[in-house]
Amino acid sequence: MNISNNSLKHMLITTKRKQTVAGKAQSQVESCLLKVEANVASITSLTKDLTGLTHVQCDANDDWNGTFPIPDIDRVLGILALHGANVELTYNAGKNKLVFKSGSKQTTLDASPDALAFSHSQETISDHT
Repeated sequence: MNISNNSLKHMLITTKRKQTVAGKAQSQVESCLLKVEANVASITSLTKDLTGLTHVQCDANDDWNGTFPIPDIDRVLGILALHGANVELTYNAGKNKLVFKSGSKQTTLDASPDALAFSHSQETISDHT
C-alpha cells in the first residue's frame, strides 16, 4: 500500500491521544491496526482507560485492501521520520514483518496483530480495535 508519509504520521499522532498525568506526558494509545480499503486508510482505536474512541482516516494511493498491525506507534513515527514523502507499506503475516519503503530506503519492523495493545495489559492489538 502506498501512502503519504505526512498523512500517516498525522493519523498516528492523532491516534496516540497524548495526555498529561501528574506532570508526565503519556499516550492513551500505544498500538493500533491500520486498515486499508477502497483507497482509504483508517485507524479506529480505544484508549487504555476505555473512555475514548478515535477514528481517523486519509487517502491511500492504490486499491490494495488489508490490515497492518502497528505494535508501537512511537517506533513507527521514528521510522517514518527517516523516510521520504511517500511510503510503501507491506505486511508479511506469515513472518510477522511490516516493511516501510521509500526511494532506496527500507525499514523492517516485527509486527503482529497478537502484539500487546498496551505495555501493562494482556490484551492484543486485535482485541482492542
